[in-house]
Amino acid sequence: MKASLLARAAPALLLAGVLTGGLAAPGRAQTGSGSAPGNQGVQTQTPTRQEGRSDRSLVEHRIDELHARLHITHNQERQWHAFTRVMRDNARDMDRIYRTRAEQLPRMNALQDLESYAQLERDRSRDVERLVPAFSHLYAVLSPEQKHEADQMFRAYARRYEHKAQTSLG
Repeated sequence: MKASLLARAAPALLLAGVLTGGLAAPGRAQTGSGSAPGNQGVQTQTPTRQEGRSDRSLVEHRIDELHARLHITHNQERQWHAFTRVMRDNARDMDRIYRTRAEQLPRMNALQDLESYAQLERDRSRDVERLVPAFSHLYAVLSPEQKHEADQMFRAYARRYEHKAQTSLG
């Protein structure tokens, strides 16, 4: 049941992960002990950074990777720059959100922790909604070969996500 729910959520998580530098990728949240009164020993989802890098540096890495793998042409630069502007804006916003949550987490009770995590997920969803039109405009000007490469990138990420989801639930 949980695996099928995660599989249905994969497209949204996939878009966020592939295009925003892994913001919703597995491994972006780790379980840690809550330290607020009443949370001792409670396992909570605490956003972390991969390898100590900020969302912005992860996004810059992803932008470079996407640009190279998609072979963006001069004629596609306008759509590319609009797309990367949204990616960067989203990363800046998520950096702020993660930092604020991390600062407040030690003082949160269990209910506040859960509410904060729900808000974080709403914020990530909002960021994906912002990204879709920008990616749609870019995807529309890609060559068939570039679209194929983008499609392959999404599929590969989906397979990794499903594998991680299944192994974490198994």
